[in-house]
Amino acid sequence: MLGENPLRSRAENGVEVEHTYDAPANYEVQLTVTDDDGTTDQTTKTIEVGEPTPTAAFEITPEEPTAEETVTFDASASDAPAGDIEEYEWMFGDDPRRSQSETGEEVEHTYDAPANYEVQLTVTDDDGTTDQTRTTLEVEPGSPTAAFNVTPESPVVGETVSFDASASDAPGGDIEEYEWRFGDTPLRAGGGSGEETEHSYDASANYTVQLTITDDDGTTDQMRKTIEVESRERPPSSTVDPDVFDVVIEQHEPTTELTDEDVEAAVIALYNRETIDGVEMSTDDVNGLIRWHHF
Repeated sequence: MLGENPLRSRAENGVEVEHTYDAPANYEVQLTVTDDDGTTDQTTKTIEVGEPTPTAAFEITPEEPTAEETVTFDASASDAPAGDIEEYEWMFGDDPRRSQSETGEEVEHTYDAPANYEVQLTVTDDDGTTDQTRTTLEVEPGSPTAAFNVTPESPVVGETVSFDASASDAPGGDIEEYEWRFGDTPLRAGGGSGEETEHSYDASANYTVQLTITDDDGTTDQMRKTIEVESRERPPSSTVDPDVFDVVIEQHEPTTELTDEDVEAAVIALYNRETIDGVEMSTDDVNGLIRWHHF
């Protein structure tokens, strides 16, 4: 007799049996044995069945995360048979002082560096009973991501173009090398290096710029961007010497068009019999600049 049936009608037979109690209580278990001569004997024992304890369990997504990637921890598989789970406490293993934790059935966390981390979940039910579970999570180095900006976005022939790759990223490591191809060398021999670089184009066209970055783990990534280089408007060479126009237009922003300040600089240089970047101003050149700019 297993002690939970007041009518004493519930029993099990066999030298070894199993039974589950539905509620916490003290139960009197009775065993009766009978030999092959029909003689019997009995013994009883009282057992105390307590409240069932909660069970902590969780899943991780993705299962193989990389550094700086958002990782989701889901404890919805945890259970509290005797009531409800009141608290979920997480330890992510990347704080040596163990002071960094989160609460909630589902939380997110990001690891800054590749390593093995011990993740711990503690659940507490409404009776104050707790359970813990731990697992080791391996965080891999993240792949680098190449990105760059071009300034100005619509350059003209001969204008200095700046390429800035500071938006590139190497999760869990550092970018060791920046390699640039500017798209105006058929043999791909011409390029640049460094996080920031400059280049100018000799002819108007569409150019495909390629950036290749390499992190300290030897992993690479590439980005390509097409930029349109436009022709710079210039007066006829019969009116203004092309060399004069090129140095004058570079004196003031914007360098894509002739400004009042550019013309003034040319007039002053002619009056003072000076050069601009080594180029002499003639009366015809300056008059041509004035006429072309104003009319």
